[in-house]
Amino acid sequence: AVGGGCATTAMYGFIASAPFVFVQRLHREAHEVGFYLAALVLGVTLGSFIATRLIPRVEMRKLLVRANAFSILGAAIFLALALGDWLSVPLVVLTMCMFTVGVGIASPAALTQAISVNPQVTGSASGLYGSMQMVVGGLCTALVGLGDNPAVSAGIVLVGAGVVGQLAFHVAQTRQRRLLAN
Repeated sequence: AVGGGCATTAMYGFIASAPFVFVQRLHREAHEVGFYLAALVLGVTLGSFIATRLIPRVEMRKLLVRANAFSILGAAIFLALALGDWLSVPLVVLTMCMFTVGVGIASPAALTQAISVNPQVTGSASGLYGSMQMVVGGLCTALVGLGDNPAVSAGIVLVGAGVVGQLAFHVAQTRQRRLLAN
């Protein structure tokens, strides 16, 4: 649940900071922000489409870890660009689309993994997973407000959440292997 929340809802941190990134840092008009964010929705949609093609062919855990790694790559490039003060609208949209494509691929895999731990409590697992997504999304949204550069803050939050997600996936896999071995 923690890994899935980090992999799928950390993007709300960027969404919260987007007006500041585009308007204050990149000097774009406020009404343009919605169009740039729409590109991110298309990224999630594309990722979901890709997931439907990959799920039958790739082991779910591997798909989840690789999709989250792709998101981390997009976030890390965004962070590097922000730290170097090299951001532009196309680069922000491109790197955040990379991030959201990974989110779109990871989302169904994360939910499937979360609810399949114990089939007898699927409803509770689903509720817990959804609650964790809300917590992670809220936390990431709050954290991007720290610091004086919203792009750097968003980049740190996205990379940080992605890394926490990867660690959570690793812990879950290790624990599951131990349970199966016993």
